[in-house]
Order: sequence, then structure tokens, then C-alpha cells
Amino acid sequence: VQVGQAEVRLAPGDTLLLYTDGVTEATLGTGGELGQDAVRALFARTPDGDAQHLVDSLAKEVLATAETVRDDVAMLALRVPVLS
Repeated sequence: VQVGQAEVRLAPGDTLLLYTDGVTEATLGTGGELGQDAVRALFARTPDGDAQHLVDSLAKEVLATAETVRDDVAMLALRVPVLS
């Protein structure tokens, strides 16, 4: 297992989403896996709101889209608030 380190600066309104491979490896009815592109598309379609709402919406979408989930599904979202 390779572990790396990265520095990311988030601006107000940005969201960082972390998820396990159980999300991307969920099996679709076609036999393929959900994959990162589909997760990005689900993320883009999820309405803005707080981080908990984002994770709840994504989890609901993943479980509704996938035919089989063989592994753990865990997500963590961090959202930088916009201060007015």
C-alpha cells in the first residue's frame, strides 16, 4: 500500500469529498462498476447544502444506482462555509 501526502487549499464554498473504494466498486446491472466518473456526476447533481446533507444524498444515490454493494461504503465531506 502506498501512502502519500498532499496539500490542498479550499476556498469558501469548496467541498472536499473522501470515500472508500466500496463506493466506486459498487456493481451496476450491466456488470460494470460505478467508478469515479459516475461518483463525480452524482456529486455534481447533488444539491448544495451542508456536508451531512451531501453525504446523505450521495449515499442514497449510490445505493439506488448500484445493483450490488460488496464492500463498505464510507464517505466524509468537508465543506468550507461562505462567510458573509
